Amino acid sequence: MSGDSGRYTPPSNGGGVVNDDICSKLRFETQVSNVDPDVLDDIGVDFVVDIGLIQENGVETVAVFFGDRILGGIGRDGARLKACLEKGFPFVGLVRSIEFGVVRIFVQPNE
Repeated sequence: MSGDSGRYTPPSNGGGVVNDDICSKLRFETQVSNVDPDVLDDIGVDFVVDIGLIQENGVETVAVFFGDRILGGIGRDGARLKACLEKGFPFVGLVRSIEFGVVRIFVQPNE
């Protein structure tokens, strides 16, 4: 995930096609896409990562952050999560496994 990337703060009034109940209960395991190997070197199993939105080349996408660096993205399973982030719901991920550069995280609301 290169290019002109920056953390995006969703508007407080939000939007999307999800309601508060769906967002507060949204939990799933997924694979991080386009993993940055430099960031990968600094994380391990059971680390907590932040989930947020970024603008990249005019497209808003779901990103996985470790500190202020982008670990990768969430494409698969990301549509409902993106809608919840747009509504202002905060999410985090728990690193479940790292094998041969493949990172799996469990995504949940940051309560």
